[in-house]
Amino acid sequence: MNINSNDILEKEFSITSLLYLFLQNKGFIASFTLIFAISSIFIALSLSPIFSSNIVLKSVQENEPSLSTGLGVLGGIANISGSLGLNPDEEAILAMRHAVSRDFFKKLYANEEFKKNLMAYDSYNPNNKSNLYDQSIYDLETKKWVIEPIFLVAHKRFTTQHMKIHQEKVGDFVIISMEHKSPIIAKEWADLIFRELNKYIKEVSSQKINREVQYLNDELNKTTSSELRKVVAQLLESKIQKQMYGNISDDYIFEVVDSAYVPNERARPSRAFICIMITTLGFLLSCLIVFILDQFKKRIKLNPPFIENVE
Repeated sequence: MNINSNDILEKEFSITSLLYLFLQNKGFIASFTLIFAISSIFIALSLSPIFSSNIVLKSVQENEPSLSTGLGVLGGIANISGSLGLNPDEEAILAMRHAVSRDFFKKLYANEEFKKNLMAYDSYNPNNKSNLYDQSIYDLETKKWVIEPIFLVAHKRFTTQHMKIHQEKVGDFVIISMEHKSPIIAKEWADLIFRELNKYIKEVSSQKINREVQYLNDELNKTTSSELRKVVAQLLESKIQKQMYGNISDDYIFEVVDSAYVPNERARPSRAFICIMITTLGFLLSCLIVFILDQFKKRIKLNPPFIENVE
């Protein structure tokens, strides 16, 4: 069976021939790329800057005391009792999960100013540091919503577009990053999350600890075994310590290591990166157009002022 090479490949291009083809059409490629470059500048300038403010936190919770040492046959009971507490790393993970929960977000969403800055914010004027809002969503004169926001939509927007929270592997520091079009609001929100998260977890934990203290008190009153009373007494002591700490300190779960700040530089978008990417896209697209037209034996001819003809 004879195979004609012309039936397999009608035209073979080497790198040299491709470069020669592009040089023949350098006028079209340059003008096409220039159009994309100019467009990229307008696109980059039209995008609103996003500012980011970070607050670094560290867990202030202490490990529960170990009760299993020296208690003999009661070691199993002590281990079960000890599992009621969480170590600092687990406390931080639990707090981070609370931070993105819908139950916690309800506390924030109840604040009308927070709700307005989340769902009706339009732009920030750096000259007079004023905030502009979308009047089609929120009427500033009547202070009423034209379009009432949906809670689940607001929660998704806040947790996906505005708040980022993660724990560092070294030192177990928790970093909360707040992003917003306004650098002032970004900083205010970082402080708000720290303050309200401590308050929220304190309320949830206080209710749980109060129930545990009541239960352990009842058990201590009706227990006759001295060894068992020792176990219950130590558990009760640790719970009362937490209860007392919650009453005297506002930093219930986290303390500030590095305070939030008002950023003076935008976090995104990178206008230089956008211009480079769009310009590069224009260059590659123009080369592709030249190559495809050449396959159909077409040539692009430019006539001033930039009138394109395909012959």
